[in-house]
Amino acid sequence: MEIRWEKLYSGGLGRFYDTSESSRRRARRAQLAWFGVVIGIGVAVGAVAIAWRWI
Repeated sequence: MEIRWEKLYSGGLGRFYDTSESSRRRARRAQLAWFGVVIGIGVAVGAVAIAWRWI
């Protein structure tokens, strides 16, 4: 039985997780949460830019 290791970046820190199902699910959730934060910041910046033009 082969155990593979992937380097997944979470919060800018390189951490190693084994590629078991639960670890992959947890890493995917962390990645989606991080993308959610980035998209939220992008939307906020866009909204401020639009509001700034209307002022």
